[in-house]
Amino acid sequence: MDPWIENRPDLQLTDSDGNKQPSRLDITRPESFAYYTSLIDEYAEVFPATSWHMGADEYMLGSDFAKYPQILKYAQDKYGPDATPQDAFIDFVNRVHAYAGTRARSCASGTTGSPVPTPSR
Repeated sequence: MDPWIENRPDLQLTDSDGNKQPSRLDITRPESFAYYTSLIDEYAEVFPATSWHMGADEYMLGSDFAKYPQILKYAQDKYGPDATPQDAFIDFVNRVHAYAGTRARSCASGTTGSPVPTPSR
């Protein structure tokens, strides 16, 4: 996400030390989802492909969810006290998948082109 959000600190994930992460979209913010789906729309106008590959497998590459307590809070607020940060991530991936489907596109989320994960809640 670096080139798309490097000038959008409002959409960058912030770690527990207050540092912005320009390579990570803050998946807990509604504005981030709106921005991400606007990219699908923008690229759909240029490329006639029938699929969208979101590269989700790289989201926490070189880091871990523990540095971003807001992701756990989002998950627990949405799914209850037993939710994990991964539930928030899967929620975002599944919402993107659903959105891509409304645009007549299939969605893959990993390096193997695997389908999106199944919700755990």
